[in-house]
Parts: sequence; C-alpha cells; structure tokens
Amino acid sequence: MAENKKSHKKQHYVPKFYLKLFSQKSKYLWIYNLKSKESFQVPIKNLCYEKYFYAKNLEFEKALSLIEQKQAETLHKLVDAQDFANFGHEDFYHIRLFLLLQSSRTKDAKVISNKYTEFFVADFVKPLLKSSEDLKRKGITEEFIDSLEITFPDDHMSAMSVALSGVELISDLEPILIINKSNRNFICSDAPIVLYNYIKIKNTNTTGYQFPGLQIFCPLNKDILLLLFDKNLYDLKRGTGSTIFINRDSDVDSINKLQLVNCLDNVFFSKEDDTNYVRNLHLEVEDLIKERDFRSDIVQTTQNNDGTYSEIVTLYQADSNYVFELSFIKLNEKNKRLFEHSYKKLSKSSKPFHLCRNKELVDRFNRFDDLFKKSE
Repeated sequence: MAENKKSHKKQHYVPKFYLKLFSQKSKYLWIYNLKSKESFQVPIKNLCYEKYFYAKNLEFEKALSLIEQKQAETLHKLVDAQDFANFGHEDFYHIRLFLLLQSSRTKDAKVISNKYTEFFVADFVKPLLKSSEDLKRKGITEEFIDSLEITFPDDHMSAMSVALSGVELISDLEPILIINKSNRNFICSDAPIVLYNYIKIKNTNTTGYQFPGLQIFCPLNKDILLLLFDKNLYDLKRGTGSTIFINRDSDVDSINKLQLVNCLDNVFFSKEDDTNYVRNLHLEVEDLIKERDFRSDIVQTTQNNDGTYSEIVTLYQADSNYVFELSFIKLNEKNKRLFEHSYKKLSKSSKPFHLCRNKELVDRFNRFDDLFKKSE
C-alpha cells in the first residue's frame, strides 16, 4: 500500500506517454526555460509533475491513468498511420477527449483557474460581503473582509470536469494531420494544446469550445501536428484526404511560436541542435508572453420588484495578442462576413447571447448537463 501511494503522489500534468512521442526513443528531452533562456536535457519522468497536483485522493489519479492508457493507444495508432483511414467513432472520441482534458489539466490551466477565483472573490464576493447590512450590524468591518483569504480548494478540477463532459462540443470540428517536410522541427510545451481563433472580437474570448472559427493545435512529434478546425470559416489547401504536407519553414515557425506564447514555463524538443532555433523564436515573441488578462462584462441588467437591480456578469480570459498566418489555411471571407453580420445583430439586443457553431450540439450538451445535475 505504501508503494502504491508513493507511485501516485508524483502526478504529471502532461502525461509521459505524450512527451515520449518527441523523444526519438530516448528517455530524455531537451527543455528550454523562458525565464532563464537556458536549455538542458532532462529525463521525461522528471518533467511536468508536482506532488499531489490534482488531489491526495489517489482514486482520481488511478482513474486518470486508465483514461491515459486508451489515449496513448489511440495517439500511437495515429502517429504510426499518419491518417484517419481506419479510425472509428471511439478513436475520434479518445482524440477529442485527450485534447480537451490535456488543455484543462496543465499547471498553466491551474494557474488560470486560481486567477479566476481571485478575480471573482475580489470583484464580487468581497464587495457583496461589504454591502451586507447584517454583517455591519455585527461589527464586521471592510478592513476585516479585505484581510480574509477566500479560496475554493481544487478549483482547477471544475475545468477538467467541463472538459470530460464537453467532448461532443468539438465533434463538429474537422481533424487534419499536418506532416512537416520543412527544415524545422515541431516543438511542444508544458501546455501543448493550443486553442486559437483567427477571429478576434473586442472584449470577448473567442476560444470557447463552440465558438465559431475555433482551431485546436496539438503537436504529436517533431514531424506531425494534429489540427481541428471550423470548416465553415476556414478553407484549407489539402493534400490527400485528411493529410496536409507542409514544406515552408515559416509555417512551422508560426506554429512553434504558438507553443511559446501558450506555455507557462518551458518548451520541449528532441534535438540539441534546435537550442538556438528555439531561443531565437522566443526572442521574437517574448513581448507577447504576458500575464493572463482577466476581464468581466455585464451582459444583462434587470430591475427587481423591490426597485433594486440584478446583473448577469461574465468572467473571461482575454485572447492572446499573438496573430499569425499559415500558408495552408485561410479565412473564408464570405462566411466571415455572415458571421460578423450575425454578431452585430445579436450585440444590439439587451438580452445575453452565446455564439455557437452548432446549436444542436449545444442543446444536446445542455440537456445532458441538466440530467447530470438532477442525478447528483
């Protein structure tokens, strides 16, 4: 029993099976640290982990390991085949689950969840407490409320639960394999799954699971990248079927910069020869790697029967300032204009609204979510 606890307290937030895809059958990877701007070789088993990162309840870690086993099988199958010819519904489910779960389980995602909590407490919970007449009568001062440290233990687990239940929300995105034939190698990071959107809207996060124009980038090794994209808003220069071969160094550079901008501390690569290349890429985007910007917007205000007002407020993380173009994917300008027209029309309404690619998928997810909550 003691041995089992020891093996499970070292909890990885990027699984070893994924990092090994970049290792060229080695037990090591090269790591580039953003703060020190230094590179060094590290055993894969010592990358991307913390003691009890998720919880001290080892049952969760055991369940996660079972999920990882199936994901590892599916990703290895994909890397070996380099196409989706023999992939069925279950295979695609595990690929999508890997993408969403991995994007929500990193240390970076945990930092973001903690910041959401801090933002919520500072801007909503404490002001609400300060406005309570009952607390004032009891002698609770604003200074005392400010001194309180209010936390929500394991708040990052809520993002993981959304990922686990939200796989169907990205089932309408088309999967494409990018085969790298350039002189560059793909790199990965401590936050390897990147949600990106060519569409930018002021005061709006455009990388929600069902937001129109969403793209999901996932490097699988130095030569292969998985891309999911909204086929209604993008046109691709295709190769054979669901595979695209690229030979432009600039395309690989742009994708690798996305890893640098998205990561928390470190990027990883398989060859020492790439050290200077990665450092130079970092210097090009260093000014874009800033602390996450969190915002709140009032989306609806209603007057109550007693004359007071209630507000519906949304919290969101601002989109990345990194903007890039790839030679093999372009915005569909006609459909973009239709989207912009629809957005402007909806934004003139005083009622809250949610933009989505596929309303049927969203309604199905909401019905499932309601059933799940009723069963609790």
